[in-house]
Amino acid sequence: MHRRCRPARRGRSPSPVCAGRSHPDKGQVQMEDRKIDVIAEQLHGEQREAAWLQITLAAPRFAEYQVKTDRELSVIPLPPRTG
Repeated sequence: MHRRCRPARRGRSPSPVCAGRSHPDKGQVQMEDRKIDVIAEQLHGEQREAAWLQITLAAPRFAEYQVKTDRELSVIPLPPRTG
């Protein structure tokens, strides 16, 4: 299954991530003029590692962010909600 992953970036408000954790089944993203209902599902363990590898291969600067912090950066895919 293809998933789009977008890591949180420095300088951005954490409120979308917090809202996603509080209401994972009520997320919505906007891509250009389209709004898409999504489910926020934080990845852990091997799933997170595989997604993080994809992210850092596509955008190596995110690997630098991970090195600069003592916490693990969250990876939260936003698959479309069905039904």
